[in-house]
Amino acid sequence: MTGASNASDDEPHRSTDHRRAEEILAAFDHVEMDFTGSDEAWRYGGGRDLSRLTQAAEAANDVRGSL
Repeated sequence: MTGASNASDDEPHRSTDHRRAEEILAAFDHVEMDFTGSDEAWRYGGGRDLSRLTQAAEAANDVRGSL
């Protein structure tokens, strides 16, 4: 597909999953969301602590590397 096209031109090519994702994202436009206190829910500095996940991934790579 080249050049600009409008949404009706793309309609037959979009998957059901793509259309469903658009519907879900559009729903967020109609819902009030309150993120009060969310920074505290994600640990220090508002970010998620991924250290254990990192350690598990590194351990898995070590196991695979030794096979």
